[in-house]
Amino acid sequence: MSSQVLVPGGGRRPAPTIAMKVEPDAAAFAVFESELAPGAPGPAPHRHLADDESFYVLAGSVAFLLDGETTTCGPGSCVLVPRGVAHGFGNPSAEPARVLVVTTPGATRLVEGLHALRRRGAGPEEIADLYRRHDTELVATSSGSPR
Repeated sequence: MSSQVLVPGGGRRPAPTIAMKVEPDAAAFAVFESELAPGAPGPAPHRHLADDESFYVLAGSVAFLLDGETTTCGPGSCVLVPRGVAHGFGNPSAEPARVLVVTTPGATRLVEGLHALRRRGAGPEEIADLYRRHDTELVATSSGSPR
């Protein structure tokens, strides 16, 4: 493994809203910056069976759903989501939000796969299959659906 320095704005962009800072194959963890548009609902609630994630809010407001409880976090907040914890997140405000995500590599590969499927207009069955292939379960909300 070698050292790495990225200048502001640097990093591979697998999707317009994602900037990789530490690639999943470079270390035992990966780091990426994610932009959440105003009102963006984020991913469906899910549970990683093999991956841990942490989110550091850089700007804006991010609502995190953690095991059924919602907490809205502002800049400087850090949220740890160990494997096995049902979670989701989104931007409830009218302003953009940014988070820095530090995670085990499998979760990063899932995020990249989700963006690729959405770009090509994949349906819910393909998306659910991608979650399964990455040892992640979609979690039903009180309405009975994953959203």
